[in-house]
Amino acid sequence: MKKVIVLAGMFLAAACGGNEASKDESQPKAPSAKETTPKATEDTQSEFTEGEIIELQLRTTGETMADMEFEPKQLKVPAGSTVKIILDNVAESGAMVHNFVLIERGKSEEIYPLAQEAGAENNFVPDHPSVLAYTPMAQPGETVKVEFEAPASGIYQFICTYPGHASMKGIFIVE
Repeated sequence: MKKVIVLAGMFLAAACGGNEASKDESQPKAPSAKETTPKATEDTQSEFTEGEIIELQLRTTGETMADMEFEPKQLKVPAGSTVKIILDNVAESGAMVHNFVLIERGKSEEIYPLAQEAGAENNFVPDHPSVLAYTPMAQPGETVKVEFEAPASGIYQFICTYPGHASMKGIFIVE
């Protein structure tokens, strides 16, 4: 019985394959892995080149305290690289002021109260050894940037330290 089912399945698959010439070329086709993966040649490099700047786009989304977040929630860079974070605050609500603060993993609960003490004149960023890099505050519709050397290999966090924005966080991986 198993042989009959297998043979019937093979026959059905062959019959559904159709003729390559009869495919509708007007339909967009999904690129194959071969088409989306660049070939490794002598002209291309798959490794990080020292001195190269790794530019990462980060967006803040949401118009209320309940739906604000970073996109993407995870960033990855090579160790030893120069990193440029471009933070785009696409919000329209005046309460959606954000920043990007890179900190040592597990230190957010310690940093948040210190950020409030630091105040607006310091972009709500405390002078603390666990703070590794940060942007100025981005007003709604504004884009801000920061450039820094990637820390040692490991897993770090990024957060927004504006008052009440403790739910905004992400993971920063250095390989």
